[in-house]
Amino acid sequence: MKIKQTAVAGALASIIAMPAFAELDTGGAQASTNVAIFAAITELDNFALATAGIDGAANATYVASEPFNLESNAQVRVTIAAGSMTNGSDTLSTIYRFENGTATLDTETDSVHNQEHYLNVTSVLGEISDQKAGDYAADVLLTVSAL
Repeated sequence: MKIKQTAVAGALASIIAMPAFAELDTGGAQASTNVAIFAAITELDNFALATAGIDGAANATYVASEPFNLESNAQVRVTIAAGSMTNGSDTLSTIYRFENGTATLDTETDSVHNQEHYLNVTSVLGEISDQKAGDYAADVLLTVSAL
């Protein structure tokens, strides 16, 4: 029995006395990336101006307020590029503004943005004979740029 105890004790001693793996070196690094500025205008659809007055009457005002969503991961500026509404050679003076009353929309400094905005459009007729009856249209382009 003494031999058996000695053998078990010897086996335990050899397990305990086994050399540990030595850490010879370590290495460190930093992972990094750069997220580019990005923005998107969504939910901007074709829209029609309407009048609350008499359609086609002298000095009738036509208006529209078209919602769109602006999402960005940095401060951006949105600008409007659009001309007068036309029907052949006839034109209607047309004003384009954002809900802030200007043709430029800036988001907050040093922040992300995801919000609904409005493109407000107004067109006023002249005298009855200043423009012919019919369909008028204009292309509207909203451009987002980084600040």
